[in-house]
Amino acid sequence: MDVDLDIIKEIGNIGVGSASTALGSMIDKSINISIPAVYVKNIKDFVATLSKNNKDICLTIYSNIEGDLSGGILNIYTRSFLEKLLGKSLEEITRIDKYKIMRYNDIITYSYINSIGRFLNIEIISTDSQIIDVLNINKILMKIVMDDISKYEEVIINETKIFLEKDESICYIALLLSKENLNKLFKIIKEKYGF
Repeated sequence: MDVDLDIIKEIGNIGVGSASTALGSMIDKSINISIPAVYVKNIKDFVATLSKNNKDICLTIYSNIEGDLSGGILNIYTRSFLEKLLGKSLEEITRIDKYKIMRYNDIITYSYINSIGRFLNIEIISTDSQIIDVLNINKILMKIVMDDISKYEEVIINETKIFLEKDESICYIALLLSKENLNKLFKIIKEKYGF
C-alpha cells in the first residue's frame, strides 16, 4: 500500500503541478504548490478531520468520474485562496464569480484526472461538476456525509499547500472511490509497475 500511495502521490503532484501552471497563466498570477501529502481515509474520518481542523474551508466542488474507474472527485478550497484568486471577499461574489470558480476548478480537476489516466494508461473523465456550497462549512460537511457522496467508502486525499502570490493556503483534492474501485486502482498500479 505504501508503494501504491507513493505512485498516487507522484500522479497527484504531476496533476496539481499542471493545474497550477495552467491556472496561473489564465489569471496572470504566480501560483506555486508544495508536494502533496497523500493518504487514504474512510470518508467519515475525513469529514471529521475537516470539521475539526479547517474552519477556513468555504467551498467544495464535486464531479463524477467515469471510465475505467468510477467514483467522484471533491475539490475543497479555503476562503483565503478563493478571495486571493478572485480579488474580493466571498460575501461580494456574483454569479459571474461562481462561473469563474467553476472554470478554474475544471482546470484543476481535468489536470488531476488526466494525469491519472496518462500515468496508468486508463480512460477516465470527470463530468457534472457542481458547487456544493459557499461559506457554510456545516452544510458542506452534511452534504458530504448524507448525500450521494456517502456511497464512497474510501477517500484518497491530496492535501496541498498552494502559494498564490506568496499567500499560503491549503486545498484538498479528494478522490472518492468505493472499496471495489480502490482495489481496482491498486491492481492497475501493481500490473503496470510490477509491485
